[in-house]
Amino acid sequence: MKTVLVTAIGSFAGSAVLRGLKEAGFRTVACDLHPRAWLANAALADVFVQAPPAAEREAYCAFLREMCVRERLDYVVLLTDPEIDALQTDRAWFAAHGVCLCLSSEKTVALCRDKYRLTRFAEENGLTAVIPTVRFCDCDPTSATYPLLCKPVDGRSSQGVRVLRNERDRAYAAETVERERYIVQPYVEGTVVTVDVVRQADGKRAVAVARRELIRTPHGAGLSVEVFSDAVLEAQCVRLADALGVVGCVNIEFICDADGVYRLLECNPRFSGGVEFTVRAGYDCVRNHMRCFTDGRIDSAPAIQPAYFARRYEIYTTDT
Repeated sequence: MKTVLVTAIGSFAGSAVLRGLKEAGFRTVACDLHPRAWLANAALADVFVQAPPAAEREAYCAFLREMCVRERLDYVVLLTDPEIDALQTDRAWFAAHGVCLCLSSEKTVALCRDKYRLTRFAEENGLTAVIPTVRFCDCDPTSATYPLLCKPVDGRSSQGVRVLRNERDRAYAAETVERERYIVQPYVEGTVVTVDVVRQADGKRAVAVARRELIRTPHGAGLSVEVFSDAVLEAQCVRLADALGVVGCVNIEFICDADGVYRLLECNPRFSGGVEFTVRAGYDCVRNHMRCFTDGRIDSAPAIQPAYFARRYEIYTTDT
């Protein structure tokens, strides 16, 4: 039986990923920066170990290396962006020790994690509609049209996002953010659409399943969604995944504006927080993600029937 380490199991994707791996026949080792008693999802894993924060990069990478040896890991599945960022320069060790990081390539991840470069890449290659984007340091206040959206170039979960409604807001932001790390875009109102995309390493098959995010948390996690089928959008996502060289499951986010145009927001090189919605809709993203790193062949796209899904919170006794 192969062993998979799943990180950040307290995140929204944690339960779906752990259940999916168990159903696929893997032994699961789970970790999180919080202790076991704080995490209902810890009960879903065969082994749980508390981890240091990914922000403490050296300690975090040392912890994962120790876990690889101690638990004889075959695969590592990372659920949050800070963990992916932390391991970007540590990949060689895992490869040398026969442990597969279930991620796209270092080049692909670096491009996805840079919202400015990703937007330029998509625009220059005619892959999808985008929102005009400039670096904050290049924003010309004399020609700015408000409101503007200001956000970190490598941000996640809506953290650090600001709406600049006038010149006073822009001037204040200029004094309080790292201008080299922030981008500025016109503020576009609309519905956020998330697309879970799974792509084989050889590019011979990729599957995209879309959902409208109807109710979201302040950090951008979907609570109520509508899964739907749109052949044009799905094909667009497959083209983008092909151009990026995606391997495994990623999620691509768009905003559908007042004219019905899907404008690219970001591509997260990991499971979406709402991946369970796609699983419930009929496509097993978790099992197929692992197939991308094992036998390489994923299931074909299902016939998606439009459906609404809503998430609820439940209470568990984790310790006494």
